[in-house]
Amino acid sequence: MDALEGAGCVKVFVDVASGKRLAGRPQLAEALKYLRDGEDTLVVTKLDRLGRSVKNLKSVADQLSQRLPHFDRHLHVTRKDDPER
Repeated sequence: MDALEGAGCVKVFVDVASGKRLAGRPQLAEALKYLRDGEDTLVVTKLDRLGRSVKNLKSVADQLSQRLPHFDRHLHVTRKDDPER
């Protein structure tokens, strides 16, 4: 949570139980629904929090691309010891 707040996140969604399907991850589903086209940035602390596999990650990205015309698939990676993060 500290990393997300440190990144300037105002709204945080947390799934407590793990699961492979989006249906088993209600907060992820809610976060993806919450995103407003061209206004919000989706921040995850680890890529595996967004998708449990490459196939699942691609599915999530495809869903976002279909729903949000301005969805940008750029990935910004920072290290924990990066002073600029």
